[in-house]
Amino acid sequence: MAPNGLKKEWTTGEGIMTTTPTLAAASASIVMGATDEDALTAIKTYQFGQSREPLTVVQDLVAAAAKDDAQQRDLAGKLAALLGSDATLHAKQFVCRQLAIIGTEENVPAIAALLGSAETADMARYALEPIPGAAADAALLSALAQGPAEGRIGAVNSLGARRVEAAMHALDELAGGADAALSQAAIAALGRIASKDAVAALERIQSSGRPESRRPAADALLAAATALTRDGQAAEARHIYRALKGQDQEAPVLAAAEIGLHDLRQG
Repeated sequence: MAPNGLKKEWTTGEGIMTTTPTLAAASASIVMGATDEDALTAIKTYQFGQSREPLTVVQDLVAAAAKDDAQQRDLAGKLAALLGSDATLHAKQFVCRQLAIIGTEENVPAIAALLGSAETADMARYALEPIPGAAADAALLSALAQGPAEGRIGAVNSLGARRVEAAMHALDELAGGADAALSQAAIAALGRIASKDAVAALERIQSSGRPESRRPAADALLAAATALTRDGQAAEARHIYRALKGQDQEAPVLAAAEIGLHDLRQG
């Protein structure tokens, strides 16, 4: 029996599981210790449509752990271990959502192992995207090169979201490739990276690329200009807007470039 004399029952699809948390279940301030072991065991068999009560307990643990580095590392490690276990697919999806909050570079290998399957690649990317550091970048680059074909667009999107400059060469090649959807995703990712080389690649696509790539490249250049402005690189953003205005572009692109220049003058 827990010190406070309280018991908690979690209803799952396989019956009733009784555990003894160290604080009342209704409290959002659940302490680390025995409680996290019980909660993590309970979610392993979770299937969509069952009671979410065990998930709520783990979410509370994650919220509490996020305030303490040692607890965060400990809980993140235990969550990551579930990804290599016989936990259900729905449980692993939930775990990846929590690792997106408290995951660290230490957890990247466990998460990256899911990138090799089309069934789990998206949940792994969701967990990896917010984790800072080169390890997550490398995992996503590897997924782009070696992962399942179905997951390549997702890997491109994540590399763009993380602004991974090391992905430049691969994205530039994909932007000129035969797969239209992958090409457009790569072009958009270059716009989000917004490095000097990425902008140069987009300008090349604008001037000599395929006709169907010109508008996506223009949109990506506008996105790059916005990112550069946000980064305090007004001169570089101004160059992009002026270049677009001097070209034969569609009306929405010209209007966006004019608005961008106006905002820079006002700023």
